[in-house]
Amino acid sequence: MNNERERSPVFRVEGLTVHYETTPGPTVAVNNVSFDLYRGEILGLVGESGCGKSTTAMAVLRLLQAPGRVVAGRVVLNGTDVLALGKSDHRAFRWRQMSLIPQGAMNALNPVMRIGSQLADAITAHTERGGLRRRIDELLDMVGLPKQVCSLYPHELSGGMKQRVCIAMAVALNPPLVIADEPTSALDVVVQRLVAQSLLKIKNTLGNSVVLIGHDMGLMAQLADRVAVMYAGNIVEIAPVAAVFDRPLHPYTRQLIDSIPSVKKRKPLRILKGQPPDLRQLPPGCPFESRCAQAAPCCLSGRPVLTERRPNQWTACHFGGD
Repeated sequence: MNNERERSPVFRVEGLTVHYETTPGPTVAVNNVSFDLYRGEILGLVGESGCGKSTTAMAVLRLLQAPGRVVAGRVVLNGTDVLALGKSDHRAFRWRQMSLIPQGAMNALNPVMRIGSQLADAITAHTERGGLRRRIDELLDMVGLPKQVCSLYPHELSGGMKQRVCIAMAVALNPPLVIADEPTSALDVVVQRLVAQSLLKIKNTLGNSVVLIGHDMGLMAQLADRVAVMYAGNIVEIAPVAAVFDRPLHPYTRQLIDSIPSVKKRKPLRILKGQPPDLRQLPPGCPFESRCAQAAPCCLSGRPVLTERRPNQWTACHFGGD
């Protein structure tokens, strides 16, 4: 990563903290999360269910539902503080500058509107109608769908086709930032590949920056440029994808990689024992301490800080892979 790229991130999240207010007290779903994203880059945000990946995305897009709320942090896209925008400004900003590929395409599409009308609605809400049909045909072609899809209803499409329609909608206005929230979940492996190829083709063609959320480390290995690993609302490691797989620094990252089945050699799957900590009562030390085979007394009391242990490889671990 050259110095110019390091100085000029397209997207920056700084100290983002999200609470869900409950009767016993706040649940800390996202805890002081920070990361940068550069032009044309795919950043994979990975971790087990409940670690805060999707909550981070919803907070960034300002789509959090009560009782969730952002209690601290900044979200900056091309110099604009997203969290400081007024409602009308943010409504205009969100689709043109940042968009979402939702996790559930079945629920994201209007069941009583044809696909062409839904694509047109997304475009005309922010731009003029000129060249609308041509643009819709281009979008469908970009994601590998025939023009005839325009006249169909969502229930007439397969799961993979619906997901690709959602990708087309997300990039209809060519926003600099696209957030893909587990875009291949609930799809079989063949369709997952088609959707992943569509996402990569879009990124290479339009030059968007992408935050790819998921728990499939194999998918991250194929698509992501860098990977940020989350655990219990915290980012515990950020590094280029090759470094994450070749020499992971955090014990949790190593456990995630060890859980991937190998087609080249037979090996038992390593299961991570125990449960994540209660997010209403986070431990004073490392949140992974109770499940970590390398835990030491210092892990019980001292919360590790995300530190650059190797060039461009950051980890929140007292031992840093030593």
